[in-house]
Amino acid sequence: CISPALEPCPAGVRLCVIMPPKLSEDASYTLFQRSFWRKLYALAAPFWFRPIRRDDGSMLAIGLLGILLVLIFATTGLLVKLNYQQGEFFTALSNKEEDRFWAAVWVYAGIIVVAVPILALKEYVLQRLAVLWREWMTDHLLKLYFCRRRAFFRLSVGGMEEKSADGVSGEG
Repeated sequence: CISPALEPCPAGVRLCVIMPPKLSEDASYTLFQRSFWRKLYALAAPFWFRPIRRDDGSMLAIGLLGILLVLIFATTGLLVKLNYQQGEFFTALSNKEEDRFWAAVWVYAGIIVVAVPILALKEYVLQRLAVLWREWMTDHLLKLYFCRRRAFFRLSVGGMEEKSADGVSGEG
């Protein structure tokens, strides 16, 4: 039994917490270990492979995932174009071609004007999907906790009556 607080528990009160097993120092997960993929699937499968309903956010999550994939491809394409334009920009500078330089600057500025809102939208969709995941995970874990009546911790209060009586009488 441990106390999660930094200060010791009052006398007679014990908080028993079932702690997960500690991983050894050399137990690191890599993308090539099967246990990593099994644990990732066990964590993500209930969220992504659940029955689709309008009221629980599953349709919204799938829609956001599709939008996120499109935005990832769009930002990748825009960043490749941006890199190409930087090359064009510096080539024009090194060759001292003023017209080519200004054309590259205007195209570069146009790509930035298009890329900034798309990058911002991608971040918004990613964060919104993360919030949906956290909401679902909280709801899912609470349902598992209360429906299966698993006791993850127990609070035992022993001797509190004697302590309160000692406190009233001034002894202690």
